[in-house]
Amino acid sequence: MYQTPWKELINTLAWGIILLSWVIMSHTHIAMNQSESTERCLHKNNILVWNVQGAGNKEFLNILREHIRMHKPSVIGLVETRISGRKAQEVCDKIGFTNCFRVVAQGFQGGIWVLWNSHEIAVEVVFSHDQFVTVEITPPNNRRWFLTVVYASPHAHMRETLWQELQRCAAEYC
Repeated sequence: MYQTPWKELINTLAWGIILLSWVIMSHTHIAMNQSESTERCLHKNNILVWNVQGAGNKEFLNILREHIRMHKPSVIGLVETRISGRKAQEVCDKIGFTNCFRVVAQGFQGGIWVLWNSHEIAVEVVFSHDQFVTVEITPPNNRRWFLTVVYASPHAHMRETLWQELQRCAAEYC
């Protein structure tokens, strides 16, 4: 199945975010003082980021639940959910995580959801925009880090705004 170039970019960005979070956690582990407990050092954060291309279809929940079972993510980022309002809340509730932050879909395009279980990890939304959400994540080891889940608009003029807002967010929080 052929994907338009911007969808390929979004998928690449999603995997890049996952890889970046793994690298951050790996370097955090290396940098920890050796006197810290092994339990504290071994904490890891699995992040699942997925361009779902519609969270309202019947197969979505089954596929997501299977990914949750296999990968046991602490945080989930879903982009291009294409639903909002009461329907979006119903789907989020069925996913089974204790917390959800949503950027509203614009009609039948866009939409970003970030979900997490508050008993596993502390997450605070520090910046949200139509095309991204930045959260501060504090795992049990208290080594806080930031995660940005991006859904870039297919329209070039909107992506320009995205880059400006990402730079503003980085200057303010990172």
